[in-house]
Amino acid sequence: MARFRHTEQHQRRFRDRQHELLEKKAGETGAGEPAGRDGQVISHHGRELLVEDAQTGETLRCVARRTLGTVVTGDRVLWVEEAHGNGAIVAVRPRISLLQRPDPYGKPKSVAANIDQVLIVVAPRPEPNPTLIDRYIVATLALPATPILVLNKTDLPETGACRRLLDEFAALGIERIETHALAERPDPSMDDGLDTLRARLAGHISLLAGQSGVGKSSLVRQLVPAAAPAVGDLSDQSGEGRHTTRASTLYHLPAGGDLIDSPGVRDFGLWQISPDDLARGFTDIREHADQCRFANCKHRDEPGCAVRHAAEQGKLSLRRLHSYLSLLETLETERR
Repeated sequence: MARFRHTEQHQRRFRDRQHELLEKKAGETGAGEPAGRDGQVISHHGRELLVEDAQTGETLRCVARRTLGTVVTGDRVLWVEEAHGNGAIVAVRPRISLLQRPDPYGKPKSVAANIDQVLIVVAPRPEPNPTLIDRYIVATLALPATPILVLNKTDLPETGACRRLLDEFAALGIERIETHALAERPDPSMDDGLDTLRARLAGHISLLAGQSGVGKSSLVRQLVPAAAPAVGDLSDQSGEGRHTTRASTLYHLPAGGDLIDSPGVRDFGLWQISPDDLARGFTDIREHADQCRFANCKHRDEPGCAVRHAAEQGKLSLRRLHSYLSLLETLETERR
């Protein structure tokens, strides 16, 4: 049987109806039929979403009306009660951001909405991948949101080498916070950095991102003890972490702000990233690009390339240039 496809006319009606519900809610005075109740999606499990009622704080299971498209963790919604105590989401309020990652087939999958900062968690183990950090920063800035590097597991002996690697990003103006989420400190005088992190999270909707095994779930356990997410160990054979989070979940922080914990992400797709977005994530390259002979220089083998010249003179990180060219090639391949 052929799948029903909404025509443009149907889609316009759906948008008009959603706008009507939001307008009705905005002007609601208590009289007449309610347009719905405000809520926030705090977790997403297949077709079923957990929605927190904005007035009572109670959580209930909801399904989204098919006409709404994808609804994700962090969305602010209008919902109505249905039979058996469940609810239905009838409208989604405008988003300030939408984060996506590739699904197993390389297609975009929405992860979270309305985040304004991304905590890129790295650790001495597993060994950080600088190019992956570059990708996270580019994707975060394109949301737009603020990227913050969190160096976790600072109790490990390899911390010094990891810190030196991250100094490259600090020189670019990327904020860094150092933490370790041990239940017991080996040295009681050691600052675990968690108070600094809590203060940075207050008043924001933040997303945790990073390779599996870097301690994202351990950080959540320390920041939101009531959440108690499962914590996985590093794989003995690969040195990489096992995924411990099954679905994106939003937690309210005791000191204020919200934290979204998402499934372990090894990569971010760049299908919605433009060359200009990519350049915003490489301000060090953009500073030299203005001096290239050609305005459309891609910094590969064009004559008069000021970027390659700066790298040869040691004024620009050669690793960053290689990373930029690799990501640019990925962009071009995905856009073909």
